[in-house]
Amino acid sequence: MKVWLDDNHTGQRPTPPGWMHAHNFSELVKLLDENPEPIEVMSFDNDLGDFDEHGRERTGYWIIQWLAENRLDRYPKKVLVHSKNCVDKPNILGFDQNVRKHLLSE
Repeated sequence: MKVWLDDNHTGQRPTPPGWMHAHNFSELVKLLDENPEPIEVMSFDNDLGDFDEHGRERTGYWIIQWLAENRLDRYPKKVLVHSKNCVDKPNILGFDQNVRKHLLSE
């Protein structure tokens, strides 16, 4: 399974053919629950416009951390970032490198 995480509803960044689209955290959780196959690749947008009940933002960076802490069994085999956020793009990729080095290499 290929997962495209992006809040875009305008078609500026359309979902690539063959990818499953999640607009936010809730949709991603539903996608994981309904599709047991491994995530071959997941591409992250960072700024999703998604907030929890306390007003805390759930960004792509927050979601990759959540996957590592709560669903390591569903952690993507490959992580890509298509976000234009120049700060969090390297943060997501750096976090992924640390997960692979410290959690997935065992």
